[in-house]
Amino acid sequence: YSSAYFGYYLDLSDGEENAEWRWVTDEDIDYENFYETEPNRENPGEIYAMFYYKFTDGTWNDGDFGHKTNSGGKAYICEWDD
Repeated sequence: YSSAYFGYYLDLSDGEENAEWRWVTDEDIDYENFYETEPNRENPGEIYAMFYYKFTDGTWNDGDFGHKTNSGGKAYICEWDD
């Protein structure tokens, strides 16, 4: 991880309905890699999947887009068509 960021957000969210994770493109999810105790909805804003600096094995966390989850800058992993 870059020292400027504490997490990298994916385009995956359960904001529409708790525990119903969806890609922003509305595609079906065929792979999840949450850490063993995640997603935990530690605060109501934790609706975004992210790589988190505390989980060095590459598993995911549910974060709140940097409000309480971490105080570093925000970074994103994006997909787009050419």
